[in-house]
Amino acid sequence: MWSASLLFTLPLSLALTLLFAMRTRRISARTRHKILYTLLCFFVFSEILKHLLALRTGTHTAMYYPFHYSTTYYFSIALYLSENRRMRHFGACTLYVGGSLLFLCMILAPRAIVGDTAQLFADWFRVHSFFYHVFVLFVFFVMLFNHDYTPRPTDVWRYLAFLLFWSFFALPAAHVFGANYAGLLSSFIGVLEAFRLRYGNALYLGLYLVLALAFASLSIGIYCALRKKHPSGH
Repeated sequence: MWSASLLFTLPLSLALTLLFAMRTRRISARTRHKILYTLLCFFVFSEILKHLLALRTGTHTAMYYPFHYSTTYYFSIALYLSENRRMRHFGACTLYVGGSLLFLCMILAPRAIVGDTAQLFADWFRVHSFFYHVFVLFVFFVMLFNHDYTPRPTDVWRYLAFLLFWSFFALPAAHVFGANYAGLLSSFIGVLEAFRLRYGNALYLGLYLVLALAFASLSIGIYCALRKKHPSGH
């Protein structure tokens, strides 16, 4: 899943992302949030532009893109930057689990996330996809380096509620548009796809949910253990 172009562009992008995220510890929380808000607004504008281009070129219908799991990062980041304490924690929780998953996928299967970067500047769709996912990881790292997420025992259930809310819209849309949003219709993993073909979609989606919860529990548990071992001091 790693091409020659990805071997150059992705490690470089991740290294720069980590470097800039670390440097945000030197600025105030207010300034940091202003920067993140500005970047979020830019990518929302870029997302709208992508939709308009898709409509003009007939690439996809207007309702194709909004149901991708990647779109949920806009909401997680917006909530994380919220002034409301509860909304901010909910956003930090979903961003942490989703960001952990994105980082893992970027390492294990980068082409499935950002495509082959040899054609990065071929069109706006590729440009937006690459830099948007890097932006999400940037916010994820900023949140971690600045200790903006304090995990709670109930966070797994918060993520479950978030996932169910997304799937309530994404699953019907996947059938309507024939779009395999985040593997809802068929798995990208051979073993899971074999399970779906043998036992049917209902049991597959049940297993999908169990695995998502297991990943959320594991990622939050690891973060809790690291915080205990290396207290932030905040």
